[in-house]
Amino acid sequence: MKTSVFTTFAPGIVSQVRNYGKLMRIDKPIGVWLLMWPTLWALWLAGEGTPDQGLFLVFMAGVFIMRSAGCVLNDFVDRKIDPYVERTRSRPLATGAVAPFEALVLFIALSLIAIGLALMLNTPARLLAIVAGGLTVAYPFVKRVVSIPQFILGAAFGWAVPMAFAAQTGETPELAWLVFGTALIWAVIYDTFYAMVDREDDRRLGVKSTALLFGEVDLFVIAGLQGLMILALVLVTLLLAAVQATFADRPEMRPRPFSVHDLDRDGYLDRREYDAMRQRRLQRLGGMDGRGWRHHRQLLDFDRIDGDGNGRISVEELGSALGGGRRLQRRFRQGSDCAQQPW
Repeated sequence: MKTSVFTTFAPGIVSQVRNYGKLMRIDKPIGVWLLMWPTLWALWLAGEGTPDQGLFLVFMAGVFIMRSAGCVLNDFVDRKIDPYVERTRSRPLATGAVAPFEALVLFIALSLIAIGLALMLNTPARLLAIVAGGLTVAYPFVKRVVSIPQFILGAAFGWAVPMAFAAQTGETPELAWLVFGTALIWAVIYDTFYAMVDREDDRRLGVKSTALLFGEVDLFVIAGLQGLMILALVLVTLLLAAVQATFADRPEMRPRPFSVHDLDRDGYLDRREYDAMRQRRLQRLGGMDGRGWRHHRQLLDFDRIDGDGNGRISVEELGSALGGGRRLQRRFRQGSDCAQQPW
């Protein structure tokens, strides 16, 4: 009976793909959830309950890709010590099921995908993505140098929060950093518990962790961090309440997700994107009388909002126009009623 090439090599290919999946921790999705929850929280807060659908898909894909890339790089860096740690000795690189060169190629491939996803975002989010990449690369190395690598991991896991705000609104307000800080503390808490399992192996191999740093008072320190996280959550709630109260008193100050209209994600509105946004607004004002309609058409003219005349509107220019900034108030004095209309 003749044996085809497929039947000869297929089992080996499938087996190796499974090894790559294990290297990426696809069989252990808890890491994806731990990275996803702060990201979803930020997207919903930045989008005021309705995040941009395109951004949602980009960030969900980014969560999976970056977590996978981080796991691959971590195992590549730890390939010489993982065989001596009880919890990690069965990992593909530790057992030799995956060669170091294969792991490096896989990491580069995942990184290229992550870069492609980042390029779909606006400029502020792209700049923050560079920091995210640096944190991801730094973590496997810093645990050999500093005693608080869990804080670096927490920053890496929470960095999607300011990125989500920047991508959705074009800026990173105080709320974004408060949520980021909360996510960081949460990550330090659960990863310190995780590191407790490896405490003796880490001490023997010279790997540093907060579990070793906290020592016998680890549970007391973690309890303190949990209290700090609860306090941060309360502050997030109070800040949200204050913002909502401000919006209730001054609806014209309510922010609108800039990325909803920034279709090419370059951080600006060109004339085509602005005209589409303007047309939607004008359709909602169909009941205005002729005089008010003319004033509103004047208020929303592209060239009037494009203060620097570069052919594109920035977040600051749009916010100044819609919020009645001093630079444009003189021009819109006759149409002050229109200037108070929220988008």
